[in-house]
Amino acid sequence: MHRMKIQRASGTEHVALVDIVALQSHCIGAGGASRSVKNLLESRRLDEVRRREAAERLVHLQKVRSSPELQGLAKLNYDERLARVQARKQQTAVDAYLHKMNNRRDKDGPTP
Repeated sequence: MHRMKIQRASGTEHVALVDIVALQSHCIGAGGASRSVKNLLESRRLDEVRRREAAERLVHLQKVRSSPELQGLAKLNYDERLARVQARKQQTAVDAYLHKMNNRRDKDGPTP
C-alpha cells in the first residue's frame, strides 16, 4: 500500500492506494492474461530447467577457471600468448588445406 496526499478544495487528504505492479510481481502468472494450469506448470518446468542449466554452467565455468592450462596461460605475457595463437592458427590452416587436398584426391588414382 502506498499513502498519497491529494490536494482538494477542502484541504489535503491522505489516501491509501494498492500497488498493483508489486502485487503482480509476487503472483505466479499474473501478467494480465488468464493462464491455465497447464501453462503455469510448463512455465514452472522451464524455470527449473533454466535454473539447473545455469547451475551446470556455473560449475563448468569454475572447473575451466581452475584448469592448469588456463593458469599457465594467465602467467604468459601478451607477446607469448600472441605467438601461441598465431602458431595454432597457422597449424589449423595447414590441416584444413591437407584435409581439402585429401578429399580431392582421386579414389582410384595412385596413393602417395
